[in-house]
Amino acid sequence: MVFGVVTSLHAIPITGTISIGTAGGGADWTGNGNVNTITTIISFGDAEVTSRTGSFATGGVANGAVVTMGQPLDFVAPFISIVNPLWSVNAPGGVFSFTLAPPIGITRISGGGLIPDTLRLDGMGTISGPAIDGFDVTTGGWTWSGQLNGTSTFTFSSTTLPGVPDGGTTVALLGAALSGLALLRRRLA
Repeated sequence: MVFGVVTSLHAIPITGTISIGTAGGGADWTGNGNVNTITTIISFGDAEVTSRTGSFATGGVANGAVVTMGQPLDFVAPFISIVNPLWSVNAPGGVFSFTLAPPIGITRISGGGLIPDTLRLDGMGTISGPAIDGFDVTTGGWTWSGQLNGTSTFTFSSTTLPGVPDGGTTVALLGAALSGLALLRRRLA
């Protein structure tokens, strides 16, 4: 006697947000203290998870978890140089890691001495999660902002929704179209 089990595997998109900050500052960049001339982030400092939702929370990423950052990050064309993964963090089932994709949006805000100068980078990338949890590589938006006083934050956000099965409607329509073509061919012959 033979028994069989049929299972259906579905990839799970990564949803939610993860925020990464530097404990006590520590980010370092080129530019001689001028936000308008910064082209490279040399170091992101001692990075750790400051908050997480969705897959990051259910996947076991802890607040305060140490984050490994890829560095340096040269972000001004034509010298865009990315060390991927840009960041990775351990979870009980494996690792979440983020792969940065160019282009990179750049916003520079000069505070004029009244407020700290701010640099903001943003764009798109992909994140992968622990395979043991069935996570699929997921596209999402990212933002990094840093102030020349040494503080910085990095946030990844993905709100990708899983596809909705159509219950076989597509196959039925394809069958009807092929049957119609076969019937038309017979009439023309």
